[in-house]
Amino acid sequence: MAFVKPVWFVHPHLYLLFSNYTSLTPASSLHSLTAASCRENNRNNITTTGFQGSIFEDNGFVGRLRAIPEDDEGVDVAYLEASLAKHNEEGHGSDQKARKRPQVAQKHYKNIIYTVPTFSNPSGRTTSLDRRRELVRLARKYDALIIADDIYDFIHWNSTSTSLSPPFIPRIVDIDHVLDGGPTTSFGNAISNASFSKILAPGLRTGWTEATPTFIRGLSQCGSSVSGGAPSQFVASIIAQTLMNGTLQNHIERVLIPSFKRRYQVVHSAIERYLLPLGVVLEGKMEKSMQGGYFVYFLLPPCILAKQFVLRAWEDEAVLVADGDIFEVHGDEDAVPARHGVRICFAWEQENLLSEGLRRLGKVLANMLEPESCVVIGREAVDGKFLESKI
Repeated sequence: MAFVKPVWFVHPHLYLLFSNYTSLTPASSLHSLTAASCRENNRNNITTTGFQGSIFEDNGFVGRLRAIPEDDEGVDVAYLEASLAKHNEEGHGSDQKARKRPQVAQKHYKNIIYTVPTFSNPSGRTTSLDRRRELVRLARKYDALIIADDIYDFIHWNSTSTSLSPPFIPRIVDIDHVLDGGPTTSFGNAISNASFSKILAPGLRTGWTEATPTFIRGLSQCGSSVSGGAPSQFVASIIAQTLMNGTLQNHIERVLIPSFKRRYQVVHSAIERYLLPLGVVLEGKMEKSMQGGYFVYFLLPPCILAKQFVLRAWEDEAVLVADGDIFEVHGDEDAVPARHGVRICFAWEQENLLSEGLRRLGKVLANMLEPESCVVIGREAVDGKFLESKI
């Protein structure tokens, strides 16, 4: 499998569905994707972040979502296969009568696998090439659709070089097209979902979906698109101009990537200075040659719950960050516990405030560690990792 440059790479046999027919953003497009590709009685499998869990729940999947953990290579495929196999043994999906009929050129999959394979939200991990191949083969075996949010493929850099980063890992949708002779059906088993809101401007709620021609045809037949029309036709027309004249590509390469690279380095240095000495564990640490995305994720000492820490940070120091609880999959929280996790978004706040914000978080954590009941004695485990007490 060769490496490909992700920016504006489109395989000649894959079709793009722009916002004229589908979604405004990856978040809202999940409504259309689940409507077009899921039976109502399916059990979904969702990766560890659970970031879009509420959207699946809005589509009728309350209580049927499963969290899949990550390791250093990304999605834990062995855990995922065990979950899919158990699902099959329990008789969910294929043996039950569907309560909705597929429209023209639509396929209802038995399982849905949602993932952010590159710089995952919130962990920042990237799924390796071998794992992506395994995911595709697993999806084919268990009749699953992989929904990959791929927007962070466009935002990556090499911290040791001033030039643009080398080509990145192929997307799952590209792997599905060529692996073992290509898709086993005309629908394929993977789609790529992305948005211009994170690479052009947050207010541009316009996105795109990339998949096989047959899948795209079926997705365009969702009721909300057929009867509702284009959700953002005017904005899509403006964005199309930035693609044709090179404005968007230049914006990514000359504005976003240099800025995000500086921001990441500032945040990482501040975490090392203000938080690691207090027992914080940095998750999803990126190699210098492969950094990117929007987020940094860390684990607090075992005695500190993220929800309490985030509340104190806001009340005491006017710093707003995301606690890990919001990324847990409702009903399956213990599979991928995140109650000690905190996500930092370095893409939002002004550069000159990032280090100060981390300094204040360190102050809050130090204050919370003061009571005797919160002293870490000896070696304590944090989600399988061990750290020496700094107190």
